[in-house]
Amino acid sequence: MTDFLKFRKLYVCKDSFAFENLELTGQNRFGCQFYSLTGGFTPLKIIFNERTGILTIEGSIPFFWQGHNIGFQNSQLLKALEYCSEVLCTNLMDFEVDSFEFGTVLSVEANPGYILKNHLALPKHSFHPHFTKRGELTGIEFSDLIRKFKMYNPKFSPAFKKISLEIKSGIQDFDPKGNFVRVENHVIRAGPYLQIRKLSLDQYCKDEFQTMLKTDLMGTYNSIQKKETFVLPPGIEKPSVNQLLYLILLEERPDLRKEMEAKMKALNLDPVTYKNRQNKIRNDLKQFEALPDKRINLMPLLQKALTDISEKTVI
Repeated sequence: MTDFLKFRKLYVCKDSFAFENLELTGQNRFGCQFYSLTGGFTPLKIIFNERTGILTIEGSIPFFWQGHNIGFQNSQLLKALEYCSEVLCTNLMDFEVDSFEFGTVLSVEANPGYILKNHLALPKHSFHPHFTKRGELTGIEFSDLIRKFKMYNPKFSPAFKKISLEIKSGIQDFDPKGNFVRVENHVIRAGPYLQIRKLSLDQYCKDEFQTMLKTDLMGTYNSIQKKETFVLPPGIEKPSVNQLLYLILLEERPDLRKEMEAKMKALNLDPVTYKNRQNKIRNDLKQFEALPDKRINLMPLLQKALTDISEKTVI
């Protein structure tokens, strides 16, 4: 589902846009005038540059339309944009999409912090964790120049905290006391990311494009390196002390073999001793099987949530 959207139009004639229906909030010396569209729950920001004729609209469409971003169908997005078009006396579907957020909120059994800390890396992306002042992990972010893939506990989001209890209690299939993780793609530059020259709002809202965004979200999530659980093969009912120690160490240090070999190199062992120790470590670790940790893998939940989005119809 769509959350944040930023879209613009070039060469807008000021007389062709219903600025009288907006609240002027400020201006700067570069010719930009800042407005607020306040007809919904949370205002949308509108910027008009008189010198260039560029008009930009940005904000969370779900928060504007329904006061929260927990479940928002494409049909609702279309209705919200149709309403804004009527208020502004212009066809927003002709506007060009600059950036957007697409994702969903998942109800999870495990502690959200535990889930987040065990998502380790996304190829060719930098990693940025986010913590509270007390050191509690609230979210993680994998980013490059044109996209951020974010996972976070929505309960720590300032926007979520502002949702009234009345609205929260009215959200279908949502328990405010439950555990949640939001998974989303934040595309900073739509054109380069999608490898197209431009993307109109009309194209963005098409069912085929929305399906592509869901596939892209699942594909990116599936590419994230996640922590594995190490187990002994079946048949070992009474593991030795050494086996138990290995299990404990592997749980926290999946690259244990490399660490041990690096430590041996630092000890300047003679080649024969080093080779014997290396073989011993590798043979010891062969008996442990690395399995995906089902507690942290959100793929089944993500697939179900995105399927539900496709199947639901909002009147």
